[in-house]
Amino acid sequence: NLKSRPLSPETDKETIEPYLLSPTPSIPILRTETPQPILEQNFRDRNFISQVIGFNDNQIPKVDSIFEEGSDSWRAYNSVRKLTQRQKEIEEKYSTEKRNMKLGQPKNKVAFAGSQTNLESAQVFRLLMSQMGLLSLENRHKVIPLQISGRLIKDLEKLDTLNERDCLSTSVYFVKSGIEDYESIINPPSISEDFEKFLNSLGWPVSYKAKLNSSFCETTPYFADRTTEVIFNIPYVIHLPKPEAPSESLSALFKNISADDLVSVVWIEDILSMHNIPPKIGQSIFVYIFVHPLQNATG
Repeated sequence: NLKSRPLSPETDKETIEPYLLSPTPSIPILRTETPQPILEQNFRDRNFISQVIGFNDNQIPKVDSIFEEGSDSWRAYNSVRKLTQRQKEIEEKYSTEKRNMKLGQPKNKVAFAGSQTNLESAQVFRLLMSQMGLLSLENRHKVIPLQISGRLIKDLEKLDTLNERDCLSTSVYFVKSGIEDYESIINPPSISEDFEKFLNSLGWPVSYKAKLNSSFCETTPYFADRTTEVIFNIPYVIHLPKPEAPSESLSALFKNISADDLVSVVWIEDILSMHNIPPKIGQSIFVYIFVHPLQNATG
């Protein structure tokens, strides 16, 4: 009265040996080894392969023992094995060098090819003329040779000193309601918060420029585009030295700074006194730009 058992690991959890459904005593036909827990780094190793070992795994012959030593097949096998091993070493070396190169260099570093053109050669000028189309026969009449002289050289030097953009210096004032004299305009008791926001919108704060000096003005607004650059002279960002040190007054200092200003921006609270401001500021201002904040405006 033999009992048959189904082929299921659930019937033999202790031995992990499944049995065939048979009236005769069952014998194990396959032994499986539970794989060890796979660590996270094993997934990164391409050489890691999960294996299932059979009960007669030790009886399977190795590849090295299949061929008879000294035979043609044995020599062919060894040649293939050496070539495979050499290719494996080359690929591992290349992979290591590539990995070290990525770790050792910044990702955003780009090496540009150097110029092969000799800038001191006349070929550069000839290349420029060719790109402008002035070396063609139909445009040759547009090229007029110049006689080298001292006057020509001076004119060329003067041409080189010209600025690429129009450089302007602009003075900015805050005129509080009820204040019209120059001293009160330069040194008011307070300035509005809206005017401070206006100053911040004029340009980028840069270190001292033009006639400004870092000893009394650390930064001032500056704006530039492709054709124009503007420096803003503002008396409210100027800090006089300590009282014990002898120095000129703020009004005299700012008059010296803004002496060459051709444009003046005036933030004025009382629009009715607009015509009285230019004579107070004086100097050589050509253009006045008045900014009047709307009383009931929001945002």
